[in-house]
Amino acid sequence: MKRLGTRQSGRRPPNRRTRRERGVALLLVLWVFALLGVLAFDFGQYMRDDALAAVNLAEETRGYYLAVAAMNRAIFDQVLAKELESHQGEPAEQIDLTDRQPLLPVDAQWHPLELLGGKAEARVTDLASGIPLAVSLDPETDDAAVSNEQALGLLLSETVKNLLRGGNRATGVDKDVETRAAAVSNAILDWLDPDDEVREPGGAEAKYYASLDPPRLPKNGPLDSVEELLLVKGVDADLFYGAPGRPGLRDLVSVFNPNVAVNLQHATAPFLQVLFGIDADEAQDVIAQRSDPDNGWLLYVQRLQQLALAVGKGFEVSDAGVLTVVSADEEDDLGGGQASEGTNEPARVVLVEGRADTSQPRNQSRVAAVVLLDSLDGECEQSFCRSEVSEGITILRWFDRGPWTFDDVRPDAEEEGASG
Repeated sequence: MKRLGTRQSGRRPPNRRTRRERGVALLLVLWVFALLGVLAFDFGQYMRDDALAAVNLAEETRGYYLAVAAMNRAIFDQVLAKELESHQGEPAEQIDLTDRQPLLPVDAQWHPLELLGGKAEARVTDLASGIPLAVSLDPETDDAAVSNEQALGLLLSETVKNLLRGGNRATGVDKDVETRAAAVSNAILDWLDPDDEVREPGGAEAKYYASLDPPRLPKNGPLDSVEELLLVKGVDADLFYGAPGRPGLRDLVSVFNPNVAVNLQHATAPFLQVLFGIDADEAQDVIAQRSDPDNGWLLYVQRLQQLALAVGKGFEVSDAGVLTVVSADEEDDLGGGQASEGTNEPARVVLVEGRADTSQPRNQSRVAAVVLLDSLDGECEQSFCRSEVSEGITILRWFDRGPWTFDDVRPDAEEEGASG
């Protein structure tokens, strides 16, 4: 009976080795499925990234050309405004202004535009409304170099003093502020002039800069960019960049103004605040007068003339809103203020910017150009001209596809990445 029962039981029970082999096989299968899952997830991630990159590229390209279109629209508006001005407000026959949006003003503010079915922004900043750092201080090449130096020195010392002091002239200036303002002004002049004579107090020439680590040499000529001022003795980041609610030196100077004359036609409130040593509220009131449709320009110029007289440094403002410096001893104009065509206004140089963002902030595109609006005969002899001038307008600088910014943001600010 036992033998018969054993035969009828059929299969033998699996031994321990067989069970181990089955466990290993199951583990291998699980590892294969896990590996396939990881590969599938990784492949899907790559596909998603590629698709997102393609979308971003398309949006960035569209945004770029929208920004270029906005910039060109702003440039055309400046040319058109000049044309209208030359015709005493009457448009030229070939220009049709029917159903056209208002011309973009030169006010350093962003203005929205709808172009090609998309949205963009543009702004125009007058680069002639700044302390001129493109003037010639070389007496061998310019007969007006000495007077240029005197006028520029007065403009620099007054603006740097007002920057360091803060507030307005009524608060007074202590001796330390006066000394530092003179030192910074002299150091900037030494950086610009071609000689090796050190101005006192605070000036610096090649010997001082050679002793620094790392050493450098003074420019001994007009600047190519305002950021070069950070290389000058006494110009620190706080003085150069300013702070929220307080402009810095970079907001007050221009490397594209070749004459010791400051065009205040489009000056901003912070610029007037520092230039004339007034408080912020008074500066805003002056700007508000300029926008008054009834005799606003006349009232604005009269106010500027009063402020210039109150400075007592030889500042004078013409009826065209151009600030020049007159010698205290002689009634001679230290700042010629002559434009490229021999007029009584500085050359018209503007910074034109365009930006567009089609869907996401990460795809924002920005372009900019420094544009000379005056038509010049022959070659441009100014230091900032690097190519032959063209008929009508000349592109002096081109800034393409950031990251860069002209906004009032210091490099160490938290929002720097979002602002560029």
